[in-house]
Amino acid sequence: VNFDFESAIDTKDALRRASLKADGVSGTPEHAAARGRRSIVCRHWLRNLCMKGDKCDFLHQFDPDKMPECTFWLKYGKCSDPDCTFRHVADNERPECQRYRLGFCRY
Repeated sequence: VNFDFESAIDTKDALRRASLKADGVSGTPEHAAARGRRSIVCRHWLRNLCMKGDKCDFLHQFDPDKMPECTFWLKYGKCSDPDCTFRHVADNERPECQRYRLGFCRY
């Protein structure tokens, strides 16, 4: 079964790989770890929903120091869940978002 949008996705993936290769970044898991992507626990793995397995760029082990940031904390500046396992980082500790500087950050 082929879908009409598959060719567009393949084209975008090829362009992305070419762009990363031109920047000197490879898409292999070893390079993902070198970039620090495996330094954050996978949100989907926490809920047993990660379907990428070994191909996932994020960490698949529970480590409180490497938890992703709490979405409620990011959006509202507070979290009402007393048992929240996600990180709550103060604004002055977080570096400025590059997408925010460009005007594209959803937060």
